[in-house]
Amino acid sequence: LKEGSATPTANHQTARAALPWHLRVSTLDAWGKRVDTDVELLRVAPPLLGKDDAQRRAIFQQSLLPLTVRPLVPGTASDEQYLVSPRFGRVFDRESILAVLDGTHAGYEGRAE
Repeated sequence: LKEGSATPTANHQTARAALPWHLRVSTLDAWGKRVDTDVELLRVAPPLLGKDDAQRRAIFQQSLLPLTVRPLVPGTASDEQYLVSPRFGRVFDRESILAVLDGTHAGYEGRAE
């Protein structure tokens, strides 16, 4: 997760705070090459939003968790869907990832459903 842009500006802190939060999604292409895609956090549909504890436990027992990213302009393209593996791999910032998955991350402030 990152807030704002990594591009330096004359007043970098002000510019950084004005930009939306982004989530970097890393995937592999057909040849096994890593492909990084940065998406605005407001475009990510939190898959755990509104789920109770039992439902969350059931979701995390699955091998793959669908993560839906909405198009930039509604109605212009279909949603993109990534599959996240909650059971395998390494999580570096558990609290931030859980906040993204359940819709409580600060980047979701002002989000319209």
